[in-house]
Amino acid sequence: MEEAIKAVSSQRGYDIREFTLVAFGGAGPMHAGRLALDLGIPTLLVPLTPGVNSALGLLMSDVKHDHMRSKLAPMQELQPGDINACSISSRSRHGRSSTKRASRTRTSADAVLDLRYAGQGYELTVPCPMPPLKPDDMELVQQRFHEVHEQAHGHKAESEPVELVSVRLVSEGRVPQTRLSPFAPTGKSVADARTGERRIFFGRELGIQDTPIYDRDRLEPGHELAGPAVVEQMDTTTVIHPEQQARVDDYKNLIITAKG
Repeated sequence: MEEAIKAVSSQRGYDIREFTLVAFGGAGPMHAGRLALDLGIPTLLVPLTPGVNSALGLLMSDVKHDHMRSKLAPMQELQPGDINACSISSRSRHGRSSTKRASRTRTSADAVLDLRYAGQGYELTVPCPMPPLKPDDMELVQQRFHEVHEQAHGHKAESEPVELVSVRLVSEGRVPQTRLSPFAPTGKSVADARTGERRIFFGRELGIQDTPIYDRDRLEPGHELAGPAVVEQMDTTTVIHPEQQARVDDYKNLIITAKG
């Protein structure tokens, strides 16, 4: 798990200490505390319903359709008309899908190219002017690709040939945004949320420790927990390590940080 996090952060030039780790899914909050400590991530956020967090995000997201035409060819061998031709059928499909949702959402469309350096096994998505393209646009998108590659991977190779993989028209329907409401404290204490105690092993250095257990549903905004602690709920279990502390924010997210 640590290597997977590094692959999408520090190995791409991002300082992992500047980010917050979000733990979601049924198992994520069990492991995330240890991962945050080992990787030096200062803040861990556990949403109120981690097990269905992805589903909640889907319900609140805009609707997007990708209309793609594959065309594998070196960019230096292509003319604007080659890309324009690929976009014609995509634009037609975009028009049909946009019409279906026009009465319910505001729609927009953007053109993008999937590009890579010749020989690479993966591509990057680069914004492109809306077709029909002009000759100057061909050089523009290649320069954008070099910049996107450097941002994603920390380096670029402007002398290497750039390869087109596909042309895409992205149509997006904007849905009304849902705002979550903060919770109002009822005046109950942290002790009211405690359900028991359990002996838990936290590694060779810290050994077995008596660990209080809390019911997530009874925790309220402003409550603070000192590790070690375990927070149980219907869809997951959150482990707060002895080196950590947690507080409940106004939206009942658990915000976990290192002590001191």
